[in-house]
Amino acid sequence: MARIDYLVTGAAGQLGRTVMALAKQRGKNAVGVDVAEMPLDQRSAIHSVVAANQPRFVVHCGAITNVDGCEAEPLLAFRINGLATAWVAEAAAQNSAGMVYVSTDFVFDGSQNGVPWAIDATPKPISVYGACKRLGEEAVLAHGRSDFYVVRTSWVFGPG
Repeated sequence: MARIDYLVTGAAGQLGRTVMALAKQRGKNAVGVDVAEMPLDQRSAIHSVVAANQPRFVVHCGAITNVDGCEAEPLLAFRINGLATAWVAEAAAQNSAGMVYVSTDFVFDGSQNGVPWAIDATPKPISVYGACKRLGEEAVLAHGRSDFYVVRTSWVFGPG
């Protein structure tokens, strides 16, 4: 089976839809999966989907992004944004795929007052959302692979 270029998690979400559109626009072979096709609360499902698709890169956009929802349901937030990200990284590594994990500036405490954070700034989350996304970052970075990336954004905007 030929490898696909990208497996995009959270493909039904705003960021995932945009990543899929850009991949298609650039002529890349990308497969998008959402929670129905790859439930992020099921390690075996994650491993099965990654193994079946054999991507060169997994672009992990799947997450709970509702900040207030994470505060209301912290166990679910940590399971999806932290533990599931660890499982995605594990599956990517086992299938010789690189990984891009989309994180957030909520991993910081907000004390910069609008000044951009340095790339080597020490994370200090003050919310459940920030803490669970930081846990996901640590899981990705723990692999020590040069083809595993963490990308932090402060806001996602666009169509939808």
